[in-house]
Amino acid sequence: MKPRLFEFLVRLVNQTKKQKDKFLKFFTLSTSVLFFGLLAGSLTGTWLDVPRSNGWWDGTIIVIFVVGSERITRRTQKQDKNTVLFVLQIGKRGMLRALFRDAFKVGS
Repeated sequence: MKPRLFEFLVRLVNQTKKQKDKFLKFFTLSTSVLFFGLLAGSLTGTWLDVPRSNGWWDGTIIVIFVVGSERITRRTQKQDKNTVLFVLQIGKRGMLRALFRDAFKVGS
């Protein structure tokens, strides 16, 4: 018969392994999507000259990005644990950070 302490320690170790695996999966997914968002934001910042040359006003382009960003945020807040929406949220954050970074580079 095993003592209670031993059983408790075995359960604790198994639970810790599960939490570690869950964290590693979350971390790798989050960082890869964030970097993809940063890449997409940098490419979008480079691509923005095309609408400008066609006569689009910068304010219109900004409104389109803000409305799209807010729709993604609203959908992720309504649903709790949806992986696709979670990925969209992190990608959106990376994209907006890259756009802000490019804006600061242009402004300096």
